[in-house]
Amino acid sequence: MWKKIGLAAVITVAAIVVLSNLGSLLLLAAGVALAYIVYRQFQESTTTAARVFWVITGIAAISLALTNIYAVVALLGLYAMYWSVKKWNGDEVDIDRRARTKDPFTGFEEEWKKLKRR
Repeated sequence: MWKKIGLAAVITVAAIVVLSNLGSLLLLAAGVALAYIVYRQFQESTTTAARVFWVITGIAAISLALTNIYAVVALLGLYAMYWSVKKWNGDEVDIDRRARTKDPFTGFEEEWKKLKRR
């Protein structure tokens, strides 16, 4: 019971963090998308004037993204919500994917130890 109460508290706090940083999260996404578009246009431009224009526009897009860098807190809040909901539903949150796969190439160290023992 206390575990569910703790998870509910984590979900609530994470939701508040995400909602309070939603505007900066959207502006961060817009700045990164705009910087990508400007980069692609810069590579396609052929004249010097066009390249100068795209560099200036790119600097503005990067500054838009950097001023909203604290939106990473919202991303951490989204991850905390995801993790908490997975725990609430009883699903296993496994960060180490090597433990779930039987592919010998994912766990090279373990396979090497097995070969050394022989």
